[in-house]
Amino acid sequence: MKPEHMVLGSQGRLLYTANTGDASVSVIDLASGTIKQTYAVGQEPHGIDTSADGRWLFVTSKQDGLITRIDLSSGEQKTSELSPTPYHLAYLGKLNKLYVSSRKEPKIWVIDPVTLMVKNIIALEKGVAHQMVIRDE
Repeated sequence: MKPEHMVLGSQGRLLYTANTGDASVSVIDLASGTIKQTYAVGQEPHGIDTSADGRWLFVTSKQDGLITRIDLSSGEQKTSELSPTPYHLAYLGKLNKLYVSSRKEPKIWVIDPVTLMVKNIIALEKGVAHQMVIRDE
């Protein structure tokens, strides 16, 4: 399984892990310590976040150059290509935007979380963005 990153669900009862070993995302019930659900996603899943209402889970796949949105009630997945190498991400519910960094280029994509279309690209002066902290005000 090899979990690489994780995020706590909005109610604090579920933990979501991006598993690089088998290209999956696991949903872990914290009370019982059991895996409730596993979703197959692109190769080398990395960045992971949930929507504030707990409806969606977002995950990047470094190797495949994808961002995936999983509807947590139906399991339905929507994917969109991002190149090169989508890495970390942060969902901002009040702004209704998803920010995704590139591992290979100095930029951050601003994504519409419904359509998964790129709305804007923030060019960084130097280097690449790894972790992001964005305040949702």
